[in-house]
Amino acid sequence: MDGLHLQALHWTDDGELCSTDRCALLTTLMASSLPEVQMELIALMERTPMDLEMLTPDVSVC
Repeated sequence: MDGLHLQALHWTDDGELCSTDRCALLTTLMASSLPEVQMELIALMERTPMDLEMLTPDVSVC
């Protein structure tokens, strides 16, 4: 858990951990988990709604 550091977590109005912090926490836990646990964390991340806008680079076709 070397990747964890002291920071304030952000919570939504309904008491849930905000998606940015949720994703960061799951990613940090994944790096230090057993392979079986990693599979469960990946499945959890796939089911977790994210309110982050995924930006893709502007690719021009030549």
